[in-house]
Amino acid sequence: MNYYISRGGQQYGPYSLADVQKYIAQGSISPGDFARTETMSNWVPLSQLLAAAAAPSSPPTPPVQQPPAQPQWAGYQPQAQPQPQPQPQPQFQPQPQPQPQPAAYGQPAYPGAPTPGMQPPQGPQAGGLVPPSLHWALVLVLGWVTCGVFSLVWMFIQSSFIKKIRPASNVTMLYVVYIALIVVGEIVNVVAITQQAPAGTAIGGLLCLGAMVVVIIAIFKARSLLLEYYNTVEPINLRLSGVMTFFFNILYFQYHFTRIAEWKRTGMLSPQK
Repeated sequence: MNYYISRGGQQYGPYSLADVQKYIAQGSISPGDFARTETMSNWVPLSQLLAAAAAPSSPPTPPVQQPPAQPQWAGYQPQAQPQPQPQPQPQFQPQPQPQPQPAAYGQPAYPGAPTPGMQPPQGPQAGGLVPPSLHWALVLVLGWVTCGVFSLVWMFIQSSFIKKIRPASNVTMLYVVYIALIVVGEIVNVVAITQQAPAGTAIGGLLCLGAMVVVIIAIFKARSLLLEYYNTVEPINLRLSGVMTFFFNILYFQYHFTRIAEWKRTGMLSPQK
């Protein structure tokens, strides 16, 4: 019997019972995931199906053969017929499951083990998109040289890549709103200073403050999408610090983009620092 697994709105399978047990032992599938068999239309917890599959089924006991009726004659003593001996019932022996080995730092949690809809990061990776691979230090230097213009451009390059791997992303739109609020706020400030209008200065300050709130929302939305993609679709055990994201956002993302691009090219994933 084959099994189908549902996770994150996606269906994986079919898998045999042995495959499902192996993936559970490796941690790739959780007993709490929803599952169904090929003969079911409703999804139920996987643990319920495994409990039903693990219950030993005893073979039916053959019916006891009754001796044929013997004719009764005067003085005839029927001989006792031997009774059939009960057959020993087979005992269910659980098969030992292989234990997962702890993963090396910065490497996939389950190297060499197939995961539903996922491929472990071993060998050069032809599938999936390659992120922008410019070294983060070069991005920093070019941002300084261009007075931040290159940093803004690279911010949109990163958000465009996130849009490709997660089409529902709105990070690029949030960056556009951020730039628009900054520009309008600065214009309002200049006009207010020229005409000595304190109210205009306050409005310009609020617009710039709103721009900072929008860009913080955008970078943490980008962080969330990257963590989701690189721990499900292309699982590399990616970790992104919230503090590093807040203070270094574009440079911090680029450091990990460079690691991923190198892995795509060589098949070697350098440890996270």
